[in-house]
Amino acid sequence: MRKIGDTAPISEDRKERASAWFGELRDLICARFEALEDALGGVNAERFAGTEPGRFERKSWTRPGGSAGKAAAGKAAAGSCR
Repeated sequence: MRKIGDTAPISEDRKERASAWFGELRDLICARFEALEDALGGVNAERFAGTEPGRFERKSWTRPGGSAGKAAAGKAAAGSCR
């Protein structure tokens, strides 16, 4: 484990493992929100009948300087999160 103030470079392997872990976390969060959209019921079920469940769209991005990643954005059928 790194200590606060440690300025040694982080290995490429560690960066790749961290990137994979955060990607898996992002995908899990998106899947759970999409499952909520699929299971919409209760007082809002009738209000949104006929509306397709919301889905996340994943987009790759790059920053000047070479870093890159993937983001997920979407709009829920039942409205945006507030």
